[in-house]
Amino acid sequence: MITDALGNEVVVGKMYGYSRNDGGHSHTTIGRVSKVTEGDGRYTPAKVRLVDCMVKRYLYGNPTDYRKDEKPADVSMMAAMVFPVEL
Repeated sequence: MITDALGNEVVVGKMYGYSRNDGGHSHTTIGRVSKVTEGDGRYTPAKVRLVDCMVKRYLYGNPTDYRKDEKPADVSMMAAMVFPVEL
């Protein structure tokens, strides 16, 4: 069983998100899980694939569109970093 940041099982087809902050630049990504991949239990963590992603970006807490022409990409993320989102 692959679990999310809250310790719950990740469910394919449901919405999950994650957030990152680095040097004043923050972004939150939300997408639908299309695939889960087991880790090896040692060096490779379990991962989830998020598709149809929506991304919100901030600079020092203020919304920014400095990448407004960027198309949201599908992403693979460590399962332990994602949390469920209700839209």
